[in-house]
Amino acid sequence: MRIIVFSDTHKNINNCTRLLQNMPGVDLVVHLGDYVGDAYDLQILHPSLKFEIVRGNNDFEPVKTEKLIDMAGKKILITHGHVHGVKTNIQNLKEYASSVGADLALFGHTHLPYTDDTYPMMMNPGFSGSCMNATYGVVEIEDGVLKTAVCRFYK
Repeated sequence: MRIIVFSDTHKNINNCTRLLQNMPGVDLVVHLGDYVGDAYDLQILHPSLKFEIVRGNNDFEPVKTEKLIDMAGKKILITHGHVHGVKTNIQNLKEYASSVGADLALFGHTHLPYTDDTYPMMMNPGFSGSCMNATYGVVEIEDGVLKTAVCRFYK
């Protein structure tokens, strides 16, 4: 199973659109907020893909700020991260993720790519809007094993 993770697109989805057009085997797209409208536009452009969306601190749509989803037997917490104060201390989110039984916490907000493979695993895909250093995340679940990576968009 392959999950593509975007965050903080900030009204520019060109990178995301190109990636989704050219990446085979995507089972789920997660958008971690800032801006939710971008996630809706991506859904329209890629109607065959399944999406999970949470809102960020710059979103005002009636969308949840976090979700706990089950994918291939793994519990994944998705959140923008602002309600957990990730800009100053990601340990708070790690402890929260553990308390809700998450195997992996996906978060954004800081615009800084981050991975941590200790339980519960954590990943921030960074800034997915259009810029020279834009990044996205990939989560793969194979034979019950979670793997995460942060990748740069190709130009």
